[in-house]
Amino acid sequence: MFVRFPAVAALFVAAAAVFACAPEAPRPIEVALASPTLVTASGLTRAELTKIPESDLPKLFQVHVAGSAIAIAGKYAVANGRIEFTPAFPFEAGQSYTIDFRPSAIPGREHEAAIARTVSLGTPARASAAAATSVVSIEPTTGVWPANLLRMYIHFSAPMSRESGLGKITLRDADGTEVTDAFLPLEADFWSPEHRRYTVFFDPGRVKRGILPNRQRGRALVDGHRYVIEIAREWRDAERRPLAEAFRHAFTAGPAIERPMRVEDWKVSRVSGGSRDPLMVTFPWPIDRGLADRALILQTAAGQPVPGRGVLAPGDVAWSFTPDAAWTPGDYQLSALPILEDPCGNQIGRAFEVDMNRAAPPADAKRTITFKVS
Repeated sequence: MFVRFPAVAALFVAAAAVFACAPEAPRPIEVALASPTLVTASGLTRAELTKIPESDLPKLFQVHVAGSAIAIAGKYAVANGRIEFTPAFPFEAGQSYTIDFRPSAIPGREHEAAIARTVSLGTPARASAAAATSVVSIEPTTGVWPANLLRMYIHFSAPMSRESGLGKITLRDADGTEVTDAFLPLEADFWSPEHRRYTVFFDPGRVKRGILPNRQRGRALVDGHRYVIEIAREWRDAERRPLAEAFRHAFTAGPAIERPMRVEDWKVSRVSGGSRDPLMVTFPWPIDRGLADRALILQTAAGQPVPGRGVLAPGDVAWSFTPDAAWTPGDYQLSALPILEDPCGNQIGRAFEVDMNRAAPPADAKRTITFKVS
């Protein structure tokens, strides 16, 4: 018995309709460094991609220089059936990068483990042809810096030499005029152990009100004025090579922050037992990124450390902690060590600006907040 062609076609159409209506099964997520200007995360279904707001992409997908907690700046997009990240500056050959992806932020994948993959574009054939070191970022990462900012950090893509940063860093106002004597001239340089992060101090004598330099010249930063930080190309790296190019960072000075930090003002998000959802802690204003990694400690109510990874988000006003294992219901506590400060030198319970005619603030300022995992 033969079936006429129209009947066969109808069968194919019906089968296709059934498959079209069937939900697409979740697939393993794969992250990759596709090119010097592209990182991809593939494996998400069409339904998953359409449900992710573009504003949430940086929360579940970030790229870091290996060994650094600083997320690389760039643009996110959902395209070609995947999530794509284009860095503000091309990735460098020979440099390792870590791609962090948190599937638990996607509905239906709450119990999937975080992905952390270290990748590299590979080292050029000739060592002499390796890309020169460049400035990766400057902190604070925000576009508005408090007028009483006390310190900033410069991050490099590779180890730098032991040369001092004096004379290599210039502060200019909107007219291009150099703001002289803005930085503290130190004989000792404050490098991180791997010589990739350099700490720059604004002259505290000009920052702190009432001190002679402040009375004579005022602060280097004036609220409402625009500035540019320039880093000279002549600064040499560990291979004695100059930087790949000069670096400029524009920002605006905002109101001074002259009050102490209070843990009572921190907001802690809710997390559920049995999940690995990140805990989010939000601060009223930015805290010091260079100190946050060492100064924030998460423990159970019994004082047992909670294994996991804490990262200060871009903007420095939120800290996320992702546990290595699922949250266990119960009480927890987040503590701040006395070393924690904001970039203006304000500590918990004590402001950098202290009126010596008034009594000192209490030494027993609260440093711990508690929360419950249900």
